[in-house]
Amino acid sequence: MPYKNIEDRKANRNKLREMGKKFIMNYKKNKCCSKCGYKEHSEILCFHHNQNNKKFEIADRGGASIIAIEKEIKKCVLLCPNCHNWLHYKK
Repeated sequence: MPYKNIEDRKANRNKLREMGKKFIMNYKKNKCCSKCGYKEHSEILCFHHNQNNKKFEIADRGGASIIAIEKEIKKCVLLCPNCHNWLHYKK
């Protein structure tokens, strides 16, 4: 869809970012760390790509569509920050 001006383009990009952020927060709700089971604050869980097939960082979704975010999430497991950092530290 062509934009009439730069403000329309910026507004649409900001709307996409907000939609993506809400989708991700709702996805994490009531989930837990797949390694240790931590679930007290699910909003801090990290998406970890098990394989080397990452198209983008989910946290840096940058206005990606919900469909693109869903595809990327399917490649991941949720980990608490401690388990995620420990996993990367071991590598």
